[in-house]
Amino acid sequence: MLQVVDPKDYPQIKLLADGLADQTMAQAVLDGTRPGIVVANDKEIPTAVFIAAPEGGFAWTYLAGCPDDPAFQRDLNRWLFDEKGLGRDVVFTFLVYSDASWVGL
Repeated sequence: MLQVVDPKDYPQIKLLADGLADQTMAQAVLDGTRPGIVVANDKEIPTAVFIAAPEGGFAWTYLAGCPDDPAFQRDLNRWLFDEKGLGRDVVFTFLVYSDASWVGL
């Protein structure tokens, strides 16, 4: 199940996002120096995470962790497109993933 992560719990996510170490926007969200949205498949023991840093009609977005959670994939798709989880103004995103295992999902 997709869960919005509270900023106080970002330290747990930061380890999962090691593959995004060179992505400054994702790290700025996790460091609390830039506004953003973090959702995970489980707040207590996350294995997959989506990080977003919206800027008006644009959003920097990132996937990290293990992509082997079909429920996370389905819920993230619904949250992004049906529920407009990034806001109704976001019409374009730049997506980066932590490793090639996310390709094709």
